Amino acid sequence: MHRRFYTVTRDLHLYFGLFISPFVLVFSVTVFFFVHAIAPKFGAETTQTRAATAVSLPPDLSKLSGRPLIDALKPTLSSINVPGEIGFIRHVVSDDTLVIPVSVPGRATTVTIRIAQREATIATRETGLADALMTLHRSPGEHSPALSMNWFPMRAWRWLSDTTAYLTLFITVSGVCLWYALRAERRIGYVLLGTGTLLFFGLVYVVARWRESARLLAVCERWNRKLHFYSGLFLIVFLWLFALTGLLLNHPNWTFHESWRNRHETKFQLPIVPPAAGLTSDLDQARDLMRQMSIDGEILWTTTRSDGAPFEFQVRTPRHFYFIKADLAQGRADIRHAAVNAWGIAKILHTFTGNLASDPRNRRDWPLTAVWAYSMDFVAAGLIFMVSSSIYLWLKQPRKLLPGALCLALGSLLCGLFCFGLRWM
Repeated sequence: MHRRFYTVTRDLHLYFGLFISPFVLVFSVTVFFFVHAIAPKFGAETTQTRAATAVSLPPDLSKLSGRPLIDALKPTLSSINVPGEIGFIRHVVSDDTLVIPVSVPGRATTVTIRIAQREATIATRETGLADALMTLHRSPGEHSPALSMNWFPMRAWRWLSDTTAYLTLFITVSGVCLWYALRAERRIGYVLLGTGTLLFFGLVYVVARWRESARLLAVCERWNRKLHFYSGLFLIVFLWLFALTGLLLNHPNWTFHESWRNRHETKFQLPIVPPAAGLTSDLDQARDLMRQMSIDGEILWTTTRSDGAPFEFQVRTPRHFYFIKADLAQGRADIRHAAVNAWGIAKILHTFTGNLASDPRNRRDWPLTAVWAYSMDFVAAGLIFMVSSSIYLWLKQPRKLLPGALCLALGSLLCGLFCFGLRWM
């Protein structure tokens, strides 16, 4: 490898890595929140309600819908001091009101406008830091691309999250180049790239050398460097998956990765036997029906079951979607099966945890979902380690302290602006 190329690649790897470190930590930490359906509360949620009168409304309001309606209402919301990303607007015809959800990371506001009276009620709820980080992680998402990103700070966040994904891809590739230039490490690198087992033995080696403090420090420094690129090699495919699918979810308007519209769908019926009387829970009955129909996957509850109604539920894997309506009295099940393409599989894997924090009924019930979810935990923990070890490696290079500090400060400032600052701007 040419020395000049190696030097430039090494410096870019360091500086770009420091710049995106805060963003990587945000995405990594929130992985645990999503995988385990938790939202830690670092303070009490507060709600405030206020009223506004003589609210200015756009002309021809009743004729607008979708993005034109959102754009027309921006001056109205600005006049009553409600900044933020505008969600799906509902027009309640019965009492002629508009219900407008407006979100800022860490804050949710609902504006109810009584059109005839030109009055508005503004209810603001502070949701906390954890919710702010989770909102940033899943924004903008692939749903309602025509409506989302209607607030400039969130468009800026999309650009920064895109930058994080692109630089993550660059850092993985440059990391492989830097590792390959170390000929003495190639053999062990090949092994770690496939298995990762030497991660464990490396840690055992460090613990076994717990002797003199000076010697221990030298050992830790050496293994910190080794484990940094070993971890990168081990996680590289995972990082590619989450970085690329993050870009796809960030840009649902990119047509080349369309999966749901290009799905292959079939409908059929199967005979079933009502579950045994001892199976009283919906989950046990669903599993019994799935066994009869030879269907495997994660069960998703989307409807509330009522007496006498068909037993409806969904079963999902990264590729297959089963929409099942079982008529226990008639002894048959109507099944709609949809299979998505490789793009769809990749995007599903980005969010495939089996848990929904907003719905306690939906919890992991398929073993393979648990395996993948805990793999996501492992990747997030690995990223946190790589960020920490990279900062330590940077601090050991005096000549690069100043430019590295500038990169880290700029990344921290931009990340902190979205995580903490938007609520007070």
